[in-house]
Order: sequence, then C-alpha cells, then structure tokens
Amino acid sequence: MKIAILSALTILISGTAQAEGIYIEGSVFSLRSQDGKSATSTSGLYSSGTQKNISFGADTNVSIAVGYQFSNWLRADLSYSQFASNLSWQGSFPGFSDTNFTGKTQSRALMTNLHLHGKGINPDLFKTIDPFVTIGVGFSQNKISNTIEASQNSGDTLGNIADGSSTRVVYKLGIGAGYAVTPHWTLACSADMIYLGRFQTGNTRTTPGGAITPIGNWQVDRKPSLMLSIDTRYSF
Repeated sequence: MKIAILSALTILISGTAQAEGIYIEGSVFSLRSQDGKSATSTSGLYSSGTQKNISFGADTNVSIAVGYQFSNWLRADLSYSQFASNLSWQGSFPGFSDTNFTGKTQSRALMTNLHLHGKGINPDLFKTIDPFVTIGVGFSQNKISNTIEASQNSGDTLGNIADGSSTRVVYKLGIGAGYAVTPHWTLACSADMIYLGRFQTGNTRTTPGGAITPIGNWQVDRKPSLMLSIDTRYSF
C-alpha cells in the first residue's frame, strides 16, 4: 500500500517538475445546439404569453485563451469566446392566435478552464496523442437582437421586439486530444458540453406603424449544447 502511494506521489511530483510555461491558444468551433425551453409564462402582449417550438441554429464561432502549462498533466487558462446563433420560437397567448418570432443571439463568455492530461500519468503511452479532460466556469453576456414577431397565418410583421441582454453563469465539461507537431506547437480537437444559460428580450414592442407597447420579456433557457472545436496552441 505504501509503495503504491509513493509511486503515485512520484508521478505527480515528476510531472510537476516538467513545467512548460505560458501558452496561447486559438479555437474555431461549431456549437451544435439543443433546443431551448421557455423560462416564463408572462411574456409578450398583456404579459400572458408562453413559448414553444424553441430552436437555436448552429453557427461557427471563435475563442482565444492565454494560459500556463504547469506540468505534463495540468494546465489552466483564461478564455474569451464569442457565440452567435439564430433563434426562433412560437408565442402562445390564451384566447389569441399563436405568433412566430425570429431573432439573433450573441454570447460573449469569459471563462477559467482547467485541463487534465493523460501524458502526465503515462508519458510513454500518450507520447504521440495526448488526451485531456476540460472543466470550465465563468460568466457570459447573453443578448437577443433583431427580433421580429410575425403572424402565423399571413406571415405579416406584427412588431419588432426591443433588444435585451443579461449576464449569466456559464460552464462546460469536455474531452479532447492533442498532437505535438513541434515541441512548441500543438494541434488538438475537443468536444465539450457547454451551458450558456438564459436569454431575454427587451420589454417593448414596436408595431409597423411606430406604436410602442410595453410587453413582458421573452425569456429562453438554452439547453446544454455540444461544442466541437479545432484548437491550435503555442507554448513559449
């Protein structure tokens, strides 16, 4: 038992001694979104609307990170990511016909991430391909803009909904694998489940004639989404 514990400590200590220093990383990723769910029942005109058939589109996005490689098995970084997607839903009102909504969402996320690498546990086994696990948490500014409400029957525009934004907690959990092209340059691919949280519109509606009416905010919780990325990392 003592031998096993000493062996484990030896692996961690030896890994820690092999610090690699500062790195920068750029990523291009596609967010494969799940549908959202309604977060309110007091939206729209008369503050009585609920949402259904909520759908987020999939778009290509970018991220940049600056971090430190502590050892073969541990690195940490601070990342900034931008997400953009189309959003649509149907509004349902008691006693009235349903209406269609389309808009655009944008998220700007600042996250702290930890990456645990297989190479630090078994350098020989993972000499060429180095798998890793990622855990990240941070904050995201979520915005809905360019939201249009249209008649479900005729397709005519009924109003433009004011833009809205809010700051939410964001977190992710994922796996990936890297290949060292050179001692300083690594290419990697990863798959993460990321939760961006709630999106909400403003609280006014402008008709085609220019009349502005107060409404209840439309609010959507975006379900955890699959983020597939290609990463390039340079260590100094």
